[in-house]
Amino acid sequence: MFSKILQRLFKNSDTQDQPALSAPKHRVQTGLSTSVSKSEKKRNASDRITITVNGPNRLSDTRLTFISGETNQVYSLDLDNTTCTCWDFGNARKNCPKSDIRRYCRHLLQFIDVDSLSPQNRSEIQDLVVAAFENYKQIAKSFPARGDFFFKVIKKNPVLIVQNPDSGWFDIYCRQRRGKEETICSGPIKRHGYIVEGNRWAWGDSPYNPLLLKSYIRTLPSYPRKESQKTVSSPDRLLKKLIKAPPDLPIHTDALDEIINQIRICKNSTVARAAIEKLGSIVGIPDGLQAKVLNDYNCSKEDLKRISHLHGIDCVDDASQADVEKVKLNAIIKTAIEMTDFNTEKMDFDSLPDSETKKKISEELGGAAPEWYSKDKGHTYWGYKYRDALEMARKEFTGPPNDLDSISNYLCTLILIDATVSPNQIAHCLRVKAEIHFRKGKAQSARRWIDMTFDLNPKINAKRLRSEIYNHSEDIG
Repeated sequence: MFSKILQRLFKNSDTQDQPALSAPKHRVQTGLSTSVSKSEKKRNASDRITITVNGPNRLSDTRLTFISGETNQVYSLDLDNTTCTCWDFGNARKNCPKSDIRRYCRHLLQFIDVDSLSPQNRSEIQDLVVAAFENYKQIAKSFPARGDFFFKVIKKNPVLIVQNPDSGWFDIYCRQRRGKEETICSGPIKRHGYIVEGNRWAWGDSPYNPLLLKSYIRTLPSYPRKESQKTVSSPDRLLKKLIKAPPDLPIHTDALDEIINQIRICKNSTVARAAIEKLGSIVGIPDGLQAKVLNDYNCSKEDLKRISHLHGIDCVDDASQADVEKVKLNAIIKTAIEMTDFNTEKMDFDSLPDSETKKKISEELGGAAPEWYSKDKGHTYWGYKYRDALEMARKEFTGPPNDLDSISNYLCTLILIDATVSPNQIAHCLRVKAEIHFRKGKAQSARRWIDMTFDLNPKINAKRLRSEIYNHSEDIG
């Protein structure tokens, strides 16, 4: 409902888009004082700076393919002509001169040599400009396509102000104070955000001399906002675009982890395998990563067949790795519940001597669920209640170890029956069950519990426990 209202508001908006670098014809009213004297306007004009670029890095290939993690889109870049096929470049930046930092979208920005940046006639603020550049590059953003850059010295402290009219925010780059008594800041450079509408600092984090900075920012010209238009494709479409990327162009990306995750959840095995094969074309991919992704993908299929057969669950031939993990979790929980004796475990818990820990657990588990709770909707209220009680007991209980085992065994079974916590939490419960059975001398059942633990989470920190259980069970055998 709310999104439909926003769409109607945007559709009926009569705000006209401004040219990329044109000066505003009027000021936007913000509820704060906006009257600016002629002297202030003149002073602001002298504070405005231009950040120029001598050119991006010259790679062996100046035409390349870039895969964006934010939009799940594939773009073509031409570093010689500084062009990109993204929406931002085509609609907001293409008319900017090649030497203007505002021409460079977030994708082109990745290939700028930091040494090529030069603030016009302002060599003394080079460090601030470089800090801004590194910040935008790190968060996969870019300098705003519209608005201006201002350099101001406030109480002998230099400040770089980056205006972003499309969001209404100002990014302020300045040095931090090393101590409360310091008046000329000498600490590291940090970015602060300020928005005139609402008169607030991002996260409540303000720089030194905040009142003077706010007063100065309010005298700067404002631009009408322009709404961006982004198209987000499906994960399957992203992998298909990766597969269809021109074979003669190198591929760059800021989303390698996202691509690997999309392969993991892809339901089309043909697409997933083709995307894995294309990983080798990505520039800068770590050695061995492509082989590891392929091995993990193949192992997941075999793992699914083995575990499905072991636990009596039907195997799906063409399933994504996400489906594999879901089937694996359900199969393991099914077997784990069959191995427990809930009634006996509850009787053992109830028969324990009174203790502060038992009292806390009984109070926590004896309350009613909130009105909104519904297990059918996947709510995890009780699952994490049980988990928290288990962690509390294992940290705070000071009674006999056998009593702690009874408490832990009972709570782990409750977690398994509820089955709403994360797979890692389920694996932790299986590990606890293995420990308890091993301490009771039940080596064979302990081995089954530890095997299920590693089936669910091969990376769990329980290798030493597994070795001890295996060695003991083999000695018995």
